[in-house]
Amino acid sequence: MPIDLSVKRKKIDNSLTLILFQNYPLSTNLGAAYLAYGLDKARIPFRLKIFGQYGFRITLENIYRFFAGSGKIIAVGCMSHMLPYVIAALERLKKNFPDKIVIMGGIGPSEVAEEIIRRFPFIDFVIKGCGIEPLPQLVNTLLREENVFHDISGLVYRNGPELISNNHHKTSNEAILNAAAAFHLVPGAKRCGYFDLFTSAGCCYQCTFCQSPVVGGRNIVFRDIDRVIDELRLIIKMKGGEKFGFFLIDESFVVNRKRVYAFCRALRQNRLNMPWSCYGRVDRMDEGLLRTLAENGCCELLYGCESGSDRVLKKIDKGFTVADMVKMVVLSKKYLKVIASFICLYPFETKEDFLETLSCIVYLETKGIRVMLHPLAPIKNSLLFQEYKKSLFLTSKVRSTFHPLINQMPLQCRRLVRRYPEIFYFYYTYRPKDFDSITRLLPEAIKINYYDARQVKF
Repeated sequence: MPIDLSVKRKKIDNSLTLILFQNYPLSTNLGAAYLAYGLDKARIPFRLKIFGQYGFRITLENIYRFFAGSGKIIAVGCMSHMLPYVIAALERLKKNFPDKIVIMGGIGPSEVAEEIIRRFPFIDFVIKGCGIEPLPQLVNTLLREENVFHDISGLVYRNGPELISNNHHKTSNEAILNAAAAFHLVPGAKRCGYFDLFTSAGCCYQCTFCQSPVVGGRNIVFRDIDRVIDELRLIIKMKGGEKFGFFLIDESFVVNRKRVYAFCRALRQNRLNMPWSCYGRVDRMDEGLLRTLAENGCCELLYGCESGSDRVLKKIDKGFTVADMVKMVVLSKKYLKVIASFICLYPFETKEDFLETLSCIVYLETKGIRVMLHPLAPIKNSLLFQEYKKSLFLTSKVRSTFHPLINQMPLQCRRLVRRYPEIFYFYYTYRPKDFDSITRLLPEAIKINYYDARQVKF
């Protein structure tokens, strides 16, 4: 049963369980570290659990058992590929424990928050966007039994029959810029060998398959570099001298060259000599910048090459040509390890476009470049999704990096995906006119997935 805000509830015990999912086994969960920071700062006792840290396979039974030991309030964060599993498990949890208060958040639920509240009465709240401040606010409000939620940023909930969706601040708010990742509060973090960090949020590029141009308005906000250095020092203290590396998840790290140099200088001045990696951008790099990165510990660059077809690159507003891309990727290999990521099954991609991509991949592999190829995943707020969403369909011919084929999913999850495509669109695939021709080539083309060794197991 959903919460009825008009009815006085029994006093809720101070028992919050925060559950997130380990998507990449080799690194710690950055979202968990920031949510833990927010809850700890608000002095809210909580238990943090991360599914998948110890090799659990993703099955409904395993997820339900993981949820069943939660407190009175359970807050679950996940990515889009986990939504059908999480929602199916939460339905069973609420049926068996109707007094539990269920909160969802994270990338997956944020995109479809209103639809989740509208369709699933066993979900009480969804937090859109950054949860560092809203989650502690919501928990404190519940514990005080005030039933006043209108001032909580990004909160979606019911008030009787009415659906309420509060305005929310995007990633540029001060909370995420001023927070410090509390890795020491994340279970298992001490054993991790790799940590995700960021120096900025937002993206200035216009790629039509991405939501950033629509949601973020091409704005970039920058963190104080000293805060990033403090996070590295915290990890060093937590690890007790054990070696580790880090990955900068900034989409626009190399856009501001002065900040790149300042970051490298801060690493040198603080004698932080661990290996690290980051995203590159082929039209923002030159040999001098590559040399600086390599001299200051950067060991790997990941380039979003996206396609080997100039026609496709132009349609997605990538801003560079295949010739430019190949030249810079090959030059980068002189200084660093390089990963070149490509996408296939754009809704407008032809067989000829795809063959050009394969040709580009083969050439880069001969130069010692590590190449990844994966099908395009629909992103709800992207310009491409808005234009081509009617071409989305379910197929057992293509799987994503993150989710299994539809016919390999549990029956309950398959039913959810089929019944609510507006929520589980991530499981759908664009259908270009040459879909059959392209997919016949895919088994040979996709030898390993985008995150290969870090891929979750179903």
